Amino acid sequence: MSCLKNTAIYLGIVSSFVTASALSATNDKVAMGARLYNERCTYCHSTKEGVNKIGPTLNKVVGRHSGSVSNYSYSSSTRSLDLTWTDEVLARFISGPQAMIPCHQIATKTMVICPGGTKMTFSGFRQKANAEAVVEYLKAQ
Repeated sequence: MSCLKNTAIYLGIVSSFVTASALSATNDKVAMGARLYNERCTYCHSTKEGVNKIGPTLNKVVGRHSGSVSNYSYSSSTRSLDLTWTDEVLARFISGPQAMIPCHQIATKTMVICPGGTKMTFSGFRQKANAEAVVEYLKAQ
């Protein structure tokens, strides 16, 4: 009985350590995401409910349907995208917005216009870990 009790105590300690390590890793990712968001996203986006800037609010963006902020004027391509911003989809989008919602360039005599596509000019996070960290930060808001 004593051996079982010791094993149970040991497993409880290991479980607590693993849980604490996972929480610490998540907190580190959120902190990294906050730093990246503040460096790259705050000029165009807000995390406050109902506050749009150049881009729509990112308040509660994870789980939200694309193009659904009622008081924001999305591009026609974004409005018709028909997807839900899951962790994975959002990380993929902020890794390359134009690749996910491309425009259709039309050359005229004086300029190139780009109807459709995303209005977002940010080229994206090159490192997947950075995109995932920003998503973790947005989920924590």
